[in-house]
Amino acid sequence: MRTYGLGASVWSSNRRRAEVVALKLEAGTVYINKHADFARHIPQAGAKCSGLGVEIGEEGLLEHTQVQVLNEAL
Repeated sequence: MRTYGLGASVWSSNRRRAEVVALKLEAGTVYINKHADFARHIPQAGAKCSGLGVEIGEEGLLEHTQVQVLNEAL
């Protein structure tokens, strides 16, 4: 079993098979038929010992928020 899982890539001419394989990988980001394609709207996440939380994208912004619940008697 691997300790890290920051990123991985799957290369195949069969897109559906590549997706099946990609979903089985324990990595924060899995690329299909490309690698290290970064964009501001796509979150970056690690798995296992490759980091905690998410950076970039809406999910990355949510990492810097705090939920507050108001539970009021009616």
